[in-house]
Amino acid sequence: MSKLKDIVKFEKDNMPDYQKKFSYYFLFPFIIVCIVGPIIAASISIPMGIANSEYYLLPVIIWAIILFSMLLILIPYGKSVLKRVVEDQVEKINKILITIDYDFAIKTLNDKGVCNQEGFFTVDKDVIPFEQLRYMFVAQYWGGKTFLSLVIHSDRYPNDSFLDIDNNVFTVIKSKKLKIENLEMIRFMETNTKAFISKLVKRSSTMRFKKNDLI
Repeated sequence: MSKLKDIVKFEKDNMPDYQKKFSYYFLFPFIIVCIVGPIIAASISIPMGIANSEYYLLPVIIWAIILFSMLLILIPYGKSVLKRVVEDQVEKINKILITIDYDFAIKTLNDKGVCNQEGFFTVDKDVIPFEQLRYMFVAQYWGGKTFLSLVIHSDRYPNDSFLDIDNNVFTVIKSKKLKIENLEMIRFMETNTKAFISKLVKRSSTMRFKKNDLI
């Protein structure tokens, strides 16, 4: 229950108002009507049928009319919300996909204890050169927010590191030409951001992308 509360809180903190209204005031009631509606309709219709009432199908018909009416609204309403979500996320991502002054980016990341000119810092306060590490790009969308991450792998440590991508990290990626395993994913994001976000919102994570999603 606490996890559900955390999810709801996160969504309310990050979702734009139009998306919250759609999710909580329309989509959620629609799901309730789909799941609970037939149970209520059946619980009324069955006793009426047993009593030989000629109106025993009326509760089912009313439920079907309500469901169909909501569905007629849901389709265009959902498409409109999805379009705005994609546009909003594209605007936010485009602000990240801008390289800044390299020295400034390195200084900022150095101050944050992320990396310096030679490479990324380790948990042991050591430095592993950029070229000795392996990388993967991961993007996720949930709760009204897009997360861009650089996964950093070192043979010296069992666990990978996840680094949030901002202008500073993106500048390092481009300037150092990091060897990212799924580099085509970043290129897709750069060259066709709208299509990338559309797929991401649908899949929720680049880990769920299919091969034809990059076409």
